[in-house]
Amino acid sequence: MQLSWISRRGNQTRANSDALAIADNDDQWLGLLVDGAEIGGNGQALAHHWATTIASLAQHSSQPLTATGLVDWMCAEQLQLRHRFLRDIASYCCVLLDKPTGHLDVLFTGDCRAGLQQAGGRIEWLGRPHTLDRQQPYSQTTSDQPDPRSRLLTRSLNARRFVPPEIISAQREASSTLLLCTDGYWLDHLQRGTPQDQLPDDASLLMLAPGEPRLFQQSDTENFFIIS
Repeated sequence: MQLSWISRRGNQTRANSDALAIADNDDQWLGLLVDGAEIGGNGQALAHHWATTIASLAQHSSQPLTATGLVDWMCAEQLQLRHRFLRDIASYCCVLLDKPTGHLDVLFTGDCRAGLQQAGGRIEWLGRPHTLDRQQPYSQTTSDQPDPRSRLLTRSLNARRFVPPEIISAQREASSTLLLCTDGYWLDHLQRGTPQDQLPDDASLLMLAPGEPRLFQQSDTENFFIIS
C-alpha cells in the first residue's frame, strides 16, 4: 500500500493542530486523524495525544482489533483528558481496515471524514459530518455563500463528557484509494474550491492507495506518527 500525507497550517490559525497516527499489524491497519480546535489553547497537543494514544493501544494489542474494542479504549482514555485538556475539543476519524478482506470500520466524531476514491476520481464519503448545517431541520439552504453552521460541531471529543463515535462499515475494493481528511481539506479545498495556499483552516489529507509500499510526506509540522 502507498501512503501519502499532506498537511498545512491554515492562514487564519496560529499552529497546525491536525495529527495522524498509524498502527499497522499483519492483517489489520488503523489510521486515526485528529483535528484539534484552537478555542481551548491546547488543540495541537490534544490532537497529538489522542492520535498517538489510541494508535499505540492498537499497535500493542494482543487481540484482533474491533470497533467495539476501540470505543472501549476511547471511553477509558477520555476520562484522562480532564487532567490536561479540560477546555479543549477536537474532531477525529478512525479507520480500521482488515487487509485480507477489505472490510472497513469507520469511527468518527465531529467533522473529519473518510472516503473511498475510485479510479475515475469519484469520492464516496462514508458518513455525514457532525455539524449543525447537516442536522435536520437546518440542512436545507438556498444561499450560495458558505454556511457558518458548517463550523459548529454537534459532537466533539472533549474532557467533560464521552460522546461515542458514530460507526459506519464499508468495503474497500482493491483498486480504490482510502482518504482521511480534515474539514480544511474536504470542505474548504475540495467542496468550496479554495486553493491550498489560501485555505483559512488547517488542511490535512491521508491517502492509502494500492501499489508497492511507498511513503510520501509533506507537512509544515511534525504531526505524522507511525507507531511501532
